[in-house]
Amino acid sequence: MAPDARDLSAEGLVRELQHLAAELGTSTVARSAWKRRTGISDWLIIKHFDSWNRFVEAAGLTPETYNSRLTDDELFTAMEEAFVGAGRVVPRIHYRKAARYGSDAYVKRWGSWQYALLAFREWLNTSGREFPYLDQLPRDRAALAKVEAIVPTVPPQRGSSEPMVGSRRYGPILNFRGLLHAPVNEQGVVFLFGMIALELGYIVESVQEGYPDCEGKRRVGPDTWERVRIEFEYQSRTFRDHGHDPALCDVIVCWQDNWPESPLPIVELKSAIPGLSTQRHDRPVEDPGGCGTRRDSEVAVSPPRGRPARHAARRHQRRRDRPPALGDRDRKEGLIGGSRG
Repeated sequence: MAPDARDLSAEGLVRELQHLAAELGTSTVARSAWKRRTGISDWLIIKHFDSWNRFVEAAGLTPETYNSRLTDDELFTAMEEAFVGAGRVVPRIHYRKAARYGSDAYVKRWGSWQYALLAFREWLNTSGREFPYLDQLPRDRAALAKVEAIVPTVPPQRGSSEPMVGSRRYGPILNFRGLLHAPVNEQGVVFLFGMIALELGYIVESVQEGYPDCEGKRRVGPDTWERVRIEFEYQSRTFRDHGHDPALCDVIVCWQDNWPESPLPIVELKSAIPGLSTQRHDRPVEDPGGCGTRRDSEVAVSPPRGRPARHAARRHQRRRDRPPALGDRDRKEGLIGGSRG
């Protein structure tokens, strides 16, 4: 069926999803498979159903549960597989490459990487599992407190591949407007999104420390906006690793999209930047707050009122009625007191 002949109402989308599930012979359909097979945009799903999982439920299918909060058993099982596969207890900086989940998920739950390792040891003892590298894990909280109290005093050797503690890291050269380097963390993503939000069809209303990070509006038509909840991540998959509830968010804004199965629409800034000019655009924007059309750099200034305004108007009129002053050149050419004889 041609895209323009499809029924894109809520009922039509449900029938489309049911037909796709029957065609694939499955009781659940991933968002990536839907986009690949139908080409229907995410904002239509969000418009009618608020989230991908609600759309799947409306079609009588089973939502995928990988976005639910990870249990301790899931995290520790993944950690065990990563360490056994690597042949050692790998440091945190290398854990992401060895495991299914990032180290941030462990640090967020147990407070630090070392305390996560200690909790992993306790989990091994409780479950009776045999782990060949048990001697490489922290033994108890008292010993761990002593280790954490030691402050390294010797800086890394010159040429060492390990960054110095507290050193600043920079991304690749981007040279985009006022940003020289590409983002390397979530803070850089927030800054860059603020620079180009209008050009991507978004406006920001508030930013907070809690989840979700931002509330704003998204343009869905020439004169239509809808409210959206935005979560910022450096990589989109971190949303899953942090255990965020997708039902409380509408859009993920990231620098790099590495999560094709995401149930939420993703705005990848890395791919959006090449399509934008390196110079700031001064283009009209329809303000959804009801202030009419204005330009990005336009600032409304209220006209003065009262007696000062009347005095200013009179002074301006007197300046207009005053004959122009003659300069030295006019005098030399004889324009004062008659022309040269």
